Amino acid sequence: MDDTDFILHDVERGWRRLHHAPKDVRGTMPDYVDTPVHLACQPDLIPLHKLYLDELVGMTEQAIEWWRDIVDNHAEDGENLRDAARKAYAGWPAGPAAHETVVSVVRTYWLACAQEAAKLPPEAAMLPEDFLLATLDRARHKRAILVLTAMPYWPIGLDEKGSWC
Repeated sequence: MDDTDFILHDVERGWRRLHHAPKDVRGTMPDYVDTPVHLACQPDLIPLHKLYLDELVGMTEQAIEWWRDIVDNHAEDGENLRDAARKAYAGWPAGPAAHETVVSVVRTYWLACAQEAAKLPPEAAMLPEDFLLATLDRARHKRAILVLTAMPYWPIGLDEKGSWC
């Protein structure tokens, strides 16, 4: 069985949505790359990125297992998995991305990236949305990308001073 049998969203659309969503609160920036397919992690952020990747594996497994249980609970006798998933999405529009671990990992590493990037010269910094998503390898992190791109938005905002919170 493939995860896309019960996780039903357009990954590319989710990728673009998440890449551009921070501009709604941060504002546009000069030289902003239009939806990168892949970016290398900035060298100064690699130690933090390794920690993120380690947590990403566990987060992905927990979220997919949790979502599969919800979908299974929506299945009726003889119903296929996709139909059960459609029912499950009625109550959980973010699908597996609604799992608390996803929100926790995303917020933890978004804020850590922003904090570390603020210490670096602009050319060595990295936007949090790129750090969390664009640095992932599409083949190696396929399941994590499937979960992350189910998020309708990043669970983050800006405070009155313009700092991520």
